[in-house]
Order: sequence, then C-alpha cells, then structure tokens
Amino acid sequence: MIVVSVIIAVILVLSVCFIAFLNTLGVPTFLGVLISVGIVALGLYLFNKWVDSGEPVEKRVESLLDRYDMRADDEHESRYEFLTFATDEYRERLRQKAFGWEL
Repeated sequence: MIVVSVIIAVILVLSVCFIAFLNTLGVPTFLGVLISVGIVALGLYLFNKWVDSGEPVEKRVESLLDRYDMRADDEHESRYEFLTFATDEYRERLRQKAFGWEL
C-alpha cells in the first residue's frame, strides 16, 4: 500500500512540474492540466496492460501442475476441512460459521 501511495505522490509532483513547465512555454494552465491528466491516464492504462499478466500466470501454473503431476482428476470433488486440535463440537461450529449454516 505504501508503494502505491509513493507512486501516486510522484505522479502528482511530476504533473505539477509538467504543468509549470507548460506555463513557461505560454500554454494556459487549464490546457496544461488537461494534457497532464491525459498523459497520466494513458500511463495508467499502459501500466495496467503491462501488469495484467493473468494469462501467462495461468499457463505457468498449468505447466507446473502437469510437470509435477499435481493436477486433480476431472471427477475430483473439492473437500474443505478445518485442521484443528479442538474438539469435534468446536470444529463443527467453525464449519457451520464458515459455510453459513444455522447453528
């Protein structure tokens, strides 16, 4: 979260500097703000495209599952259990709370 805050602060400082630079060239402040916002929006769009690597990550996970023979069978049913040293009664209350069942 701190990294995002620092990036936003840097973008704001650079935007203000860019607007001041455009003012020295005779560009009106309003137009400088519009240009600055456009550049930031384009940068965020390109950054999002660069960071969004869902498909390559998915392919890598699939290749690792196949390599180490960890892929589940097609007919496999997921079963979620609570691993605890508590009593069965407490474990059942945890299960009911987690899955939204009435006590």
